[in-house]
Amino acid sequence: MNLLKEINRSKPEEMNKSVDLILREIECSDSEKLLYKKDIMKEFVTTRFFELDPDEDIMEAYYEYEKERLQAFIEGFSHENNLDADFTSRLLHQFFVDTKVITKDYLRQELNGVGVKGILKITKMIEKMLTFMKDCYNIFTTEHVLFKLKNKTYSTVPNLDRIDQNHRKRCQ
Repeated sequence: MNLLKEINRSKPEEMNKSVDLILREIECSDSEKLLYKKDIMKEFVTTRFFELDPDEDIMEAYYEYEKERLQAFIEGFSHENNLDADFTSRLLHQFFVDTKVITKDYLRQELNGVGVKGILKITKMIEKMLTFMKDCYNIFTTEHVLFKLKNKTYSTVPNLDRIDQNHRKRCQ
C-alpha cells in the first residue's frame, strides 16, 4: 500500500503500469501472511484505488475497505448458518482479542443460548464457526504485510523497476 501512495495518479498510463506491477507482485509473493490478504488487497486496488481522490489517505481507505469486507464476511456466514450477525460479530471480536477464549465448550454454551439445539447440529456449527473465525483472523489481522513483500520494504516508485525484475525471476 505504501507503493500505491507513491504512484503519480495524474498520469493514467504511468499509474496503470505501476498498479499492474504491484498486483503481479502481490500475486506472486510467497509470503504466507500475504497469501491470506492477497484477494482483499487485489479487490481494493482494482475496485477502490482508482476512485480515490489524489489527496485521500490510501491506508485509511484500505482499512475502511477491510472493515466493510469483514462485515460482509460476518453477514454472509451468519445468513448461511441462520445466526444473528451481531452474535457472530461478538464472538469473532472475542476471538480476535484472544483466540484461547473461544473454546468448543464456550461455543457450545453460546449456541445453546441462542437456541441452536441438537448435539450433531451444535457440533457441526462449532466446527464451522471455528474455521470461519480462524480464516477471518488470518485475513483481517495480518499486520504490515502491505508494507513488505518478500521481506523487502518498498516505499517509492523507482522501486517498481526492482519489483518488476523480482517478479520476472519468480514468476517465469
